Parts: sequence; C-alpha cells; structure tokens
Amino acid sequence: MAAKTTAEVEQIMRANRADPERWLRNGDIEPTDERIRAATQALAYQPATTIQAMARAVVGYTANTSYEQLLREVFERTPVHLVAGARSRGGWDVPAWALTAAASYTELPGTGHMVMLEAPEAFGKLLAELFTTSPADPAAS
Repeated sequence: MAAKTTAEVEQIMRANRADPERWLRNGDIEPTDERIRAATQALAYQPATTIQAMARAVVGYTANTSYEQLLREVFERTPVHLVAGARSRGGWDVPAWALTAAASYTELPGTGHMVMLEAPEAFGKLLAELFTTSPADPAAS
C-alpha cells in the first residue's frame, strides 16, 4: 500500500468494503458471520489516506539505518512481548536477538496476521495475562 497512489488504495478499499468475505479469504481467514461483521465494521472506518499513511510510516521507519539500534533500546528499557499468529510467523522479519531478548514470545495456533480478528477471545485473554503479569520495569524481571 505504501507504494500505491491514493487513488489505487481507494480502489482497493472500495473493493474490500464491497466484499469483506473476499477480503478475509484473501488474508487466509475463514469467513464466519462474526468475522464478516467485524471486517465490515473495521473496513468502514479505514480511509484510504490513513491506510496509505500508516503503510508509508512503517516502511519509512523500518528502512531507517538506525531502526535496529532504536529497537534494541526499546527492548533494553521496556518488557517486549512478541505475539504471532502461527500461520504468519514464517513471514516475520524478526532478528534472533529480539526473540531472545523478548520478555515472552507466544504463537496463537490456527491464526495468521490478523490474530485479533481470527481469535479475539484468545488474543484478549493473552493480552490480559501479559498486562497483569509483566513488570513495569525490565530491571525488575
């Protein structure tokens, strides 16, 4: 999305809004009534310009030569809990040191890139556990 024109992103978003079931299937997510409702609602509130700006920010920030050093600094001062959908983990570009330095790493089985849509209860439960058990100060762990 980052490299596309705003008109191209708008066209993609119109198609996604018109057929959220197809959008889910393209994301390797089995459409259920609940997921289609959630996708319809989420897609309705995502302007093309916001999607494009977010994509450009991610690409721009992660391409920065100082990105890995900044990431290391975050890991040093903040407990980082990595959460992945089991089907999408293979596509992650995560340095080995980050997996080692993470406060925790959890793969949710049967899910891909959109864990919160595919398994909202399991995702919510995991986040609640992480928020209630994670120390505020990494030095405390």
